[in-house]
Amino acid sequence: MKEWIANGLQDWDISRDGPYFGFKIPGEDDKYYYVWLDAPIGYFASFVNYARKHDLDIDSFLRSRDANLIHFIGKDITYFHFLFWPAMLMAAGFTQPTKLAVHGFLTINGQKMSKSRGTFLNAGDYIKHLPPECLRYYYAANLANRIGDIDLNPQDFMERVNNELVSNIANFAYRTLKFANQHFDGQLDKSSKFGSEDASRAGIIKEAKEKFSELNLREAVQAILALSDLGNRTFQKHEPWKLVRTDRQKALDVVSWSAGIVKDLAILLSPILPDYSEQLRQQLNLKKLDISELGKPLTGPISKARIVLTPIEQQVLDRLLPCAGKFPLDIRVGRIIKAVHHPAADKLFVLQVDMGEPRQIVTGLRDFYKAEELEGKHALFLANLKPVKLRGRESNGMILTAEVNRKFRVLEVPAAKPGTNVMPKDVEIGREQIDIKEFSRLGVTVKGGKLVLGDAILTLGGAPVAVDAPEGSKVS
Repeated sequence: MKEWIANGLQDWDISRDGPYFGFKIPGEDDKYYYVWLDAPIGYFASFVNYARKHDLDIDSFLRSRDANLIHFIGKDITYFHFLFWPAMLMAAGFTQPTKLAVHGFLTINGQKMSKSRGTFLNAGDYIKHLPPECLRYYYAANLANRIGDIDLNPQDFMERVNNELVSNIANFAYRTLKFANQHFDGQLDKSSKFGSEDASRAGIIKEAKEKFSELNLREAVQAILALSDLGNRTFQKHEPWKLVRTDRQKALDVVSWSAGIVKDLAILLSPILPDYSEQLRQQLNLKKLDISELGKPLTGPISKARIVLTPIEQQVLDRLLPCAGKFPLDIRVGRIIKAVHHPAADKLFVLQVDMGEPRQIVTGLRDFYKAEELEGKHALFLANLKPVKLRGRESNGMILTAEVNRKFRVLEVPAAKPGTNVMPKDVEIGREQIDIKEFSRLGVTVKGGKLVLGDAILTLGGAPVAVDAPEGSKVS
């Protein structure tokens, strides 16, 4: 930023010629506002929408010198947010940000997100398998107050969620509240005190609040884990399951104090795990989670304890990121030995193919090819498609075609040896079977006469695969 200013600021061109996306400039022909002029305004529009729903005074945030505003941004767009956006805010009379928190990129297994390399995580796919809380926890546990990338390592993700969030925090909360339900009908003693443990509790809470203020979520999470550890140790040390038979008041003291720790955890976790904290709030029978209640006793009575978070299973992780670090498609060259009409379907061929191994493929190409035109062709096949039966004939794979004007053209590789793999350079192939929907979502296309998947050019024998198909053709 200093270099931009030292070199002398220039006028900023806020228009773009069409064709362009975004908003047209009124009174101009085929002129559009530059997207980075209007995009940040969407942040305020989103905030205004939130403020209205929660009955907040918008001007007290956006037009007050007393407001403390923090803008969270990615490291690749810093100059828009350090220079252009503040200039726009200044000119419009809006509050300037007090601080800009700049974050790095998300990588998976140490690599950039890439469909072709299997290092791509789609939010829609994620939510089918796991709750948002698991990923939010992992991000927070790795997010410091400095610019740095976060690497989502699948095994580390599973182990940290299971060992820290589930086994440490969630298990302690459920164990404590369930014990209070079973032995004291949810009633608590608000006068419970535990001397040195109370001092440790206060110190940890102070540390957590400081780390949140510094925007150091990683160390804030460490403090939260320390608080949960303290609760677990204290509960274990006093053994209320034994005391309840010999000294019920002492057992009540232990459980009441531990429930207070659960309340503290719910409050401290609420910015990171809002859904989980809300469910704890309901179980604790609290009207709201208020930071001013940190360290104070919990009065009760509490509601019924429920299990909210459960461990991530390896098989779930494998479904979510089945080929992390691998090429998710087993594409091979195949030579079509024989093509015959399917006896029970007018539009289908039954192909016998040499893919380095014999395969039978059923394909709907009879409207576009004659049987003799297919025989002898060296073409590309998807070898790891799940087997299906089409009108009684099993198909073990799929011939790849490019769609051109609603017609389908076989992707030929005339000189290639049957069984040869097609893949990005220096990438291991994932042999896991996929279905046709998963293949379609990956989006193999033709660009510049080459076969591409996401950001990777597919190669055959180390050279890009050249295909005879128009630019942008979808491969199916």
